Amino acid sequence: MKFKKAFLVLPLVLTFTGCKKEKVEEEKHDELISHHHVEKTFSRTDTKLIDHGVSEYTIVVDNDATADELLAKDELVYLVNLATGIDLPVINTNNVTSADFSKKYISLGVNDLFEAAGLSINDDELKESGYIMKTVENTLFIAGSNKINRTGTLYGVYDFLHYSIGYEYYAKECISFSDNLDEVYLLKFDEKCIPSFPTRIDNVYSVYRDLTNNRRLRFCQESTYWMSFTHTLIGRYITPSKYGTSHPEYFGVGTNQTQICWSNEGCFNTVVQEVMQDIRSHPDQDIVMLGHGDYWDMCLCDECQEKKARLNGWGGVELDFTNRVAQACDAILAQEDPDRHITYVFFAYNPSFQAPITDQAPYVYKNTGILLAPIGCDFSLPLDDQFNKGFLASMNVWAHYFNNKNIYVWTYALYCRWYMTPFPNWNYFQDYYRYFESIGTQLLYDQGNYDGNVPCFQDMRAYIASKIAWDTSYNYDDLVDDFMTHYYGPVSSKMKNLFDLQRAYYQHLSDTSSKMSGAIMNTYVQTSEFWTFEYLSSEIGILEGALKDLESIQYTPEYQSYYDRVCNEIIGPYYLMLAYYFDQINKDTALEYIEILLKYMKKYNVSVSGEHGASTIDKVKEWKEILLSE
Repeated sequence: MKFKKAFLVLPLVLTFTGCKKEKVEEEKHDELISHHHVEKTFSRTDTKLIDHGVSEYTIVVDNDATADELLAKDELVYLVNLATGIDLPVINTNNVTSADFSKKYISLGVNDLFEAAGLSINDDELKESGYIMKTVENTLFIAGSNKINRTGTLYGVYDFLHYSIGYEYYAKECISFSDNLDEVYLLKFDEKCIPSFPTRIDNVYSVYRDLTNNRRLRFCQESTYWMSFTHTLIGRYITPSKYGTSHPEYFGVGTNQTQICWSNEGCFNTVVQEVMQDIRSHPDQDIVMLGHGDYWDMCLCDECQEKKARLNGWGGVELDFTNRVAQACDAILAQEDPDRHITYVFFAYNPSFQAPITDQAPYVYKNTGILLAPIGCDFSLPLDDQFNKGFLASMNVWAHYFNNKNIYVWTYALYCRWYMTPFPNWNYFQDYYRYFESIGTQLLYDQGNYDGNVPCFQDMRAYIASKIAWDTSYNYDDLVDDFMTHYYGPVSSKMKNLFDLQRAYYQHLSDTSSKMSGAIMNTYVQTSEFWTFEYLSSEIGILEGALKDLESIQYTPEYQSYYDRVCNEIIGPYYLMLAYYFDQINKDTALEYIEILLKYMKKYNVSVSGEHGASTIDKVKEWKEILLSE
């Protein structure tokens, strides 16, 4: 029923194409937990949530609901309608005249009805994304923290829909529901869900640039609680434009004003003033970051060099500097706003990544935090591999110094300089996330290709990242199979074969080439030595075979969606084939490749070759001009 309705409402719909899940069992008995806090089954009540296209349920929201609670309401209305055709009515709490829990209500957020049921939440426990979900008689309560910008209520709605009507969000144009929704019973929930990482940020283009996709994948908005983030000492507080002329002494000797001087007291005092101004201007945010510039160069003055030696490296210098800023700002807050709690974070990145090794652990102020960025890791290898052991050791030391508190992680899932090839972190991706959880990571920021889309199964990567960041006990390969089935439908087996081929090929390269590495700055993958004509032909053969197979459903509504998704993946091998073997390809074949590339690079915004890289579309047009001029 839902598919017929979806196509009536959205005649160009790609939303549901090929995204059916297996029928959810109608009988649900004892609670079964397959992971530590997700994928549960719940016993059902005798109350029907849906009865053959009708529901007696009403959504209740607070009169002063937060923006995220209102979004939770909108998503609940929209997705139930999309799946069943039912329009759930909405009322405010001022229309609820009594706390009668025999009423058929779905109450969202912390409100009068919620409190009348004797329910309460702990903001510090639920943090940004956690929620509670409880059935009281016929009334269902879903609530996260109602502090500004917290999204627990929304994510509780998504889980309620998942358990009740089989809702699963795979990608922007692929949502699934259970097949049979004629009779759906209210489930007996008594659930508290706190994700593995309270804050999860993935900045691949399709997530970073699309708030709806971001929210439905249960990622968080960048800097929700961070009034400053990443390279802020130079980029926000001690900027060359503001202080470069009047106070050149604030800047590191030999750095061309790309770093501060860590020993200059005037610079320190100005940082405190600037940070306090930020704190006063952002009453609803509670994390400040003091991150050095995105460079290796650091101050060469005698005082800074002495400090570096005494504090056992730049990591020790930045920890000491951040401790001092935090204590100075907290002393001011104690007078101005004694109930305000701020965390002050420094960037353990490049020159400051290595932890100071001392006989006695360095002092860590109670409100100092650290953002770990293991940029030099080879993510295609285990963390405890010989290549990575220094990075792992340093993170272990930092986690020990911080007692697994106030720890944040910036990790990586891209070749910065070459977007057109897969990043081979698939074998150990889950293990890295589990390690980050084990050291108490509060924010997980996974850097991807934020400035343009890429092929290489990017939607699948975002989906898997979202699931494992929510709960690290998910299995990576199970998620691959599930995604492939729903996203590629009748050609999922061929697309899975392509993915398996890529993994096997990278493993072969790793076993046979001393140059193979998954380190994000790697440039060796940009050669014909890696992308042989024979291998690229194998990829193209699988993809063109998938397109051929789709001809059998070309008159169905879902055909174009599947076709486009396969063409998104064909961008990679077509582009690489032209880049490395332009003179070896038949002219007509090359022009066919080019027409596909121009159409689908534009459609999916596969527009840059790397971080701040050249235009891929311009390059394809250049190839076309060469061919047409012959």
